Amino acid sequence: MKTTQPQGFFDVLVFVGRFQPYHRGHQAVIEAALERASHVLVLVGSSNAARSPRNPFAYDERQRMIVDSIGEMSIERTSPIPTNARIIVRPLNDHLYNDAAWMAEIQRHVDDVLANAIPPSASTPRVGIIGHAKDNSSYYLTVFPRFEAVDVPGWAGDDRRLLSGTAIRDRLFAQLSGEHGGDAARQLVLDDVPRAAQAQIRQIAATAPFATVAAEWRFAREYRAAWSNAPFPPTFMTVDTVVQQSGHVLMVVRKDFPGQGMLALPGGFVKQDETLLEGALRELNEETQIDVPRRVLIGARRAERTFDDPYRSSRGRTITHAFRFDLSEKKLPKVKGADDAQDARWIPISHIRPEHCFEDHAFIIESMLGVA
Repeated sequence: MKTTQPQGFFDVLVFVGRFQPYHRGHQAVIEAALERASHVLVLVGSSNAARSPRNPFAYDERQRMIVDSIGEMSIERTSPIPTNARIIVRPLNDHLYNDAAWMAEIQRHVDDVLANAIPPSASTPRVGIIGHAKDNSSYYLTVFPRFEAVDVPGWAGDDRRLLSGTAIRDRLFAQLSGEHGGDAARQLVLDDVPRAAQAQIRQIAATAPFATVAAEWRFAREYRAAWSNAPFPPTFMTVDTVVQQSGHVLMVVRKDFPGQGMLALPGGFVKQDETLLEGALRELNEETQIDVPRRVLIGARRAERTFDDPYRSSRGRTITHAFRFDLSEKKLPKVKGADDAQDARWIPISHIRPEHCFEDHAFIIESMLGVA
């Protein structure tokens, strides 16, 4: 059994992914990394994301899938260190619309591993970033000059199929929706997922929060199907308002899918006969009934920006234009949830968390207010 390190061995290889869910393609990348490196740093992305059809599994659930699947790995021993000690799993937060913050977080994780997990050496540590360059989502392989990029195939099994988390999630939600009949939690068989991860998914799929996500998946699928006969894939335009006063931001609790029960910015779709600003003011009034005259709101406008992450909405390609309004009174105006809003609330800026918010609204607030 080989225990010496071959030439070209890395001290650390970094593997960034969302692992929604963790599947055999991910496992193949980690196995390839273990053959090339002393330690593998697995960064689980979107760790601060709210549950949604695109992010149905929480960080701790995905972390457990990875850790429990280590015993199923088939690798040649290239280090005297036990495999479970060579794989380091850490959470990686989303920083939509702020790539610098996202890259800085990755760099901090790498520096921490080098300082605390790698034995001191006279030579400069060799660090690489590993993954499969499948599409634009793999751009991270080329944006870290400090790290050598290692591109691996990303397939699993002898048939060399490229695995897709999206396809696995769709299969899972279809089963939960009864489209294949029977008790989905018992009959679920995910051939593209390691056995230990399958056990985790069966447990999670039987919970009420996951059932809510499955219902949202059905809603989004039906929504997209309604537009399937359009001559071109539709792109929707919405508006959102970031109204701040006295260290608070005005938010609503969504009444319906998608994002039922989640905190969101007041906003909605733009009508054919109105400007973006007119649409934003209309939606703000309809959803919050804010006790501020229109002329005062217009005078309080301070900034605006378009937010266009391609995956920001489960309904399909949806671009939003956000307006920021700074109100100067000390007393917070009265608000009341109406129309699409179950409730309207003034939320302290320090209490706004992505895991509590609809789509990318926490990141829109962060960007519009310049909050670190």
